[in-house]
Amino acid sequence: MTRTRDQHRAARRSAARKAVLTALSTTVPELGTDAISTALETAGGARGIALGQLAEHLAHHPDALVSGDPRCPPVFVRLTHALHHAGHAVVVRPGCAGCGKVTPDLPRSGPGGRLCQMCAVHASLGTCARCGRPNTRIAARRTEGGICYSCYRTDAEVVEDCGHCGRTRMPVTRLEDGTPLCMGCWTPPTHPCRLCGREAAASVSGPDGAICRDCYPTRRPRRPCGGCREAGEHDVAVGCRMVYHFQDDEAPLSGVASHMFEHQ
Repeated sequence: MTRTRDQHRAARRSAARKAVLTALSTTVPELGTDAISTALETAGGARGIALGQLAEHLAHHPDALVSGDPRCPPVFVRLTHALHHAGHAVVVRPGCAGCGKVTPDLPRSGPGGRLCQMCAVHASLGTCARCGRPNTRIAARRTEGGICYSCYRTDAEVVEDCGHCGRTRMPVTRLEDGTPLCMGCWTPPTHPCRLCGREAAASVSGPDGAICRDCYPTRRPRRPCGGCREAGEHDVAVGCRMVYHFQDDEAPLSGVASHMFEHQ
């Protein structure tokens, strides 16, 4: 039984790969088998569910590589970026269906196609059906409607008795035996800080290593203040404050910085 099942999976994988190779080489004739394999590996679509999604999408949309249509699986977005970066300018990368931003990171799907992180957040805004809070992010859907994150954290379908303190809270992790732990009882993993060398919980982690919470403030990106243009760790420097109103074209977003300095 297992052998037969594995044979069927191998046959489906082979058929899907052949279909993808044919579709890509038809649209981009200069692509060789090695180049296609490299692009598929880069996009994470060389095997499994992602490969099947690519084959199905290209079968139903033969012009997908040149249409730029954002109604596609995420692996297809990544594939178009891999091909474009490899020098195949004929390939059109789908943009966000909300704002048009061209990025390989389009994690959510909306009515018009894939959405970037920011548009996905805006698309999930609404009034909480439980507490009535307006214009808030909707965390989950219940029989009465969408509920916000505050209500989600206390929702009866989410909370459990913590295996350590016994309090009824939303689990943030589980032990190997499935026992839930709340935020207060969870101990975050530690990493050696690449700046001070101390073994501690990481504030950020990247290819160069982790940075602990004590060292991170010294490496935060410095940005110019919206009021005095002084470079600092925050959008508004010390001595400036945010005034949340628009002043013609001076306010780029939702506020402008105003000085609190005394004028002589």
